[in-house]
Amino acid sequence: MPKGSPSHPSIAERSEQPSLQQALFDAHNILTAYVKVHDAIFKFSIRKVLPIPGLFQKIDYESHVAKLTILASDLERVGKSADFYQQPPVFLEFVLALLSTILHLRDICIQMVAKIQGIGDYPMAKYKRDFEAYKALVNRYASLGATLNTQIGGSRG
Repeated sequence: MPKGSPSHPSIAERSEQPSLQQALFDAHNILTAYVKVHDAIFKFSIRKVLPIPGLFQKIDYESHVAKLTILASDLERVGKSADFYQQPPVFLEFVLALLSTILHLRDICIQMVAKIQGIGDYPMAKYKRDFEAYKALVNRYASLGATLNTQIGGSRG
C-alpha cells in the first residue's frame, strides 16, 4: 500500500481517531477507487464486445479481486477507527453499505477467476442473480451517499 503524503497520511498510518472531515475524505477516496474497478469491469467497450485479435481487452478479474480486497480492508479500517458519536448517523450506514457492495463485487470476481481457470463453475443463472443483488447493493450505498451528502451539506451552511 503506498504511503500517504505528509499532509494526508494513509489510513493505516493514523493512530488517532479521524475527524469527520478525514473520515469522509478516506471514504470518498475508497469510493473513487471502487468506482474505477466497477467501471473497468462493467463499462461498455466495443473492444469487449468484438473480440478482434489484437484489439480484444480481457477483464483482469484477478487484479480486481486484489484491488477490491485492499479497498474492503481500508474501508473496514475507516469504519473501525471513526468516532461515530461525532459522525452523522448515516455515515456508518453508508460505510457498511459500500463495504457490502465491494465485497459482493469481489465475490463475483472470485467466481469469474475460478471459471476462467477451469477450477470452478459459475452458471449464467447464478451470475445473473449475483449481478441483480449487486445492483441492489449499488443502489443502497448510492441512496445513503445522497442522504449523507445532503446532511453534510446542510450542516456546513
